[in-house]
Amino acid sequence: MDKLKELNNFSFIIPVLNNFKYTLFTYNNIRTQYPEIEIVIVSKSTDETDEYFNTLSDDNLVFKSHDLPTLSHAYNLAVSLSTKEIIALIHNDMAIGDNFVETILDSLEPNMILTYTRVEPPIFPDTYAGKEIQDFGRDLTTFDNKSFNNYVNITHNEQLIEGGSQLFFACYKQDYIGLDGDTFELFCEDDDIHLRYRLGKFNMKVSTKAKVYHLVSKTSRKKDLSHIENQSNINFVKKWGFRHNIQPRYKKQLNLINGNPQLEQTLKPWFDSEGGITVTIDGSKFTQQEFQWIQNLPLIVEQSGTIGIFELGSLHLNITKIEDITQQLIKYA
Repeated sequence: MDKLKELNNFSFIIPVLNNFKYTLFTYNNIRTQYPEIEIVIVSKSTDETDEYFNTLSDDNLVFKSHDLPTLSHAYNLAVSLSTKEIIALIHNDMAIGDNFVETILDSLEPNMILTYTRVEPPIFPDTYAGKEIQDFGRDLTTFDNKSFNNYVNITHNEQLIEGGSQLFFACYKQDYIGLDGDTFELFCEDDDIHLRYRLGKFNMKVSTKAKVYHLVSKTSRKKDLSHIENQSNINFVKKWGFRHNIQPRYKKQLNLINGNPQLEQTLKPWFDSEGGITVTIDGSKFTQQEFQWIQNLPLIVEQSGTIGIFELGSLHLNITKIEDITQQLIKYA
């Protein structure tokens, strides 16, 4: 490692909301392997978390209580408090594998977002780059740290693959562009930041060697928060003008005639209050095919690249300005 990539330039970023026993577990797990590495904990807790960590004697612990509204705001606060050049965002119910920090430092470069691999028990069986299913315990009483690290060391071959999609990553602090807690209350903030990293031409990698064990002790997926998740997906469309396929971000406004409340509610996320593209829709003629065109309208406009008045089925388009504002959305302020 060069001078920059020494252990004293690394910081763990951990927001917490109660769950004291797990937070203490994660803190002690890190300290066992790295007695002097920086740990930043920001807390919005009502249990014993604040009292314990406020009185703890640890020169390399940064602890702060807060009343910010979302997890994203908490992460941003914790990153701002870090005094180190390299950060890793983790949850407060994780155990880091052997040589976790060294592996991150050996792989990480400026302008890179490095997602580490989290290993989870088979509670939520979906897998993708950065997640593996192996059962080494489902709570603090059953977690088998020795078996987990045996697994880490058996699968120790370094491999960096393309990808990254969750809030489990490391980067240089200067490359942290901020989580958008104003748009997203609980869901989709991970999709949003990774999209912004891709649009910003960052190098997106997943390390299969740097592993943590995630006990999934307190996850939003254990609750019925479907209404919040649905609103977050709507907010994603409002922000970007698409949900999955990357498109230019043009501001466009809706002129709806012969509409109804249900149609208006369906169309609303896809339009702005003003813009250089005005779409007139006759609700009495509106079809599913035309709704698909609305969802892909930025691509249609981009391919045309023409100012003027156009008809698309029963849709009436008045294009006075074509301006892609994508770059304005990349860094969250």
